[in-house]
Amino acid sequence: MMPVSMNIADGDIIECNCTIDDSYMIIMGDERFYRAFGENTMFTFDRLVCEDDRKVFMEYIQSGNEKEPILIRCQLRSNVYRWMLVYKKYTDNQVEGHNLIELRLHDVLVQRNKFSLYRSNVNKYRA
Repeated sequence: MMPVSMNIADGDIIECNCTIDDSYMIIMGDERFYRAFGENTMFTFDRLVCEDDRKVFMEYIQSGNEKEPILIRCQLRSNVYRWMLVYKKYTDNQVEGHNLIELRLHDVLVQRNKFSLYRSNVNKYRA
């Protein structure tokens, strides 16, 4: 069983974006992506996915389905795995004969905690 972090700091990334090619090489990412994954971005993206979820991720990338996301564990810069909701979008661009795929990653735990905080504030001020 891989450790999954439950500690959420105020500065945690809610969502980030990156572009990979069809061989899972990370081509580029936004600042939030590099802040979340750190030095791990030197590896191919499939190596950042938990071993138990890797097959699901690879099948998802190879499928033509862009409408439904998948839920996988990804290794962040702190070497803990966090649950990420991953959306993909194919692009018309190619790099050295490889198709590019844009990924949007949402950290499920951070989103849930932020939602709980906002809901708590709404309930507090409604009363």
